[in-house]
Amino acid sequence: MSSIHRSDQSDSDEVSNGRTLFTPAVKELVALSAALACNCEPCLRYHYREAKKLGISDEDIRAAFDLALAVKQTPARNAQELAERLLGSAGSRPEDE
Repeated sequence: MSSIHRSDQSDSDEVSNGRTLFTPAVKELVALSAALACNCEPCLRYHYREAKKLGISDEDIRAAFDLALAVKQTPARNAQELAERLLGSAGSRPEDE
């Protein structure tokens, strides 16, 4: 498994010394977002269980999911807008923009 799946001593030392905000809970929220963004269902199940073990609320998990979906959907939305411009204006080519 990758290092995101475990919390080693150096991570907890950095947190206790105040040098990072990248706590185990934050790591799981990031991992959940990445799993959703890349459509990895096993990853999503794993990191959801790990997040719940850490006491992360459904509200925080939902916020992570919403952010991941917004990021994931941006390229598709941009491509759709480009397609509409290509079809909508014969005189204006997008590569000229």
